[in-house]
Amino acid sequence: MAVFSEDTQLLLSDPTDDERVKEDNCLFSWFLNLFKKPHKSLDNCSFGNFPFDPEGNLRKRLRLKEVKYKDKQSGSGDSVEMVNAHKLQIKFNYDLYNKIQKLVQTNKSDSRRLPVTQDLYRYEFGPGFVEGILGMKAGGIRRIIFPPDGGLTVLQVQDYAVLDVELLQVCPSPDAPSLDSHNLFGEFPFYEGKPKEEYIRDHYTNVPRSDVKYLDAFVPAHSHNALPNHGITKLKVKFKFNLYYESKELHRSSKANSNSDYSAAEVHLCSHSFGEGFVEGIQGMKKGGIRRIIVPVSKKDQKDSYSILSKMKNYAVFDVELLEFGPSLVCHHRGQIAGEETPVCFC
Repeated sequence: MAVFSEDTQLLLSDPTDDERVKEDNCLFSWFLNLFKKPHKSLDNCSFGNFPFDPEGNLRKRLRLKEVKYKDKQSGSGDSVEMVNAHKLQIKFNYDLYNKIQKLVQTNKSDSRRLPVTQDLYRYEFGPGFVEGILGMKAGGIRRIIFPPDGGLTVLQVQDYAVLDVELLQVCPSPDAPSLDSHNLFGEFPFYEGKPKEEYIRDHYTNVPRSDVKYLDAFVPAHSHNALPNHGITKLKVKFKFNLYYESKELHRSSKANSNSDYSAAEVHLCSHSFGEGFVEGIQGMKKGGIRRIIVPVSKKDQKDSYSILSKMKNYAVFDVELLEFGPSLVCHHRGQIAGEETPVCFC
């Protein structure tokens, strides 16, 4: 097993108990809410004329390019946050209006509502819907205004849309994409069918080795935070990972064993032990994204006893789930010592 240097700054944090507690209690939260203090529902909550004028048309000053919203009632339950929205399942009521205040879609039928259950990673209402409910807590009621290109994929509305949402429940999604998801990447890049894949096979022929290649298994549509191409070595990243030999045998993982949860590795990209191609391989990844990266193992990596790739021969295959990234003080101080410019914040 490779040894990690002090420069690597690899911190393996245990999975938080909050997620476990939240998952255990989620099945009972619906019933517990029945005993809480009564609150307004979507059927007896009024937003007044907002955002319509007296004639019932959407006010011109609100015809903007970005998603806007107004909260009528703040919830007190679990919230929808950007960092984990793609891992959540929500239950909600809704009414959808067009720009002339006409109701075009609802989950209400015959004076009764059948709550909608949605895994947010599926984006069934579109990525704009996820953006519109960010920060909402269970029990909250919000009116959201969507521009024509605001990412609300509802066929009945081709222009501006107004959506009233009553968030009833926030739970972990039972089948959200993760490194444990079955057949997440298929056999890529280990497939040996016809035509044979070049990625892992280059070293079997006289063809020069390939550059770093990757396959994205999941890209969060609602997230705008992506790792940049410029200045990336001045950042630190937190992620979960599996590392495979080119024979598909597992070499290292941030998961202690098959029965445990993944821990999070935190790495400063100016000095780390994940090999020369790792930084290039994660460029462009979004928070919450999952990617498989094929990295040629350099002679430098093989000779570096601190490198996680030191015992690998030709290729390394990383499965990475990006959790967070931001400026690295360690890399910033090193840059100052080396006379580099102050790093740009990409957080």
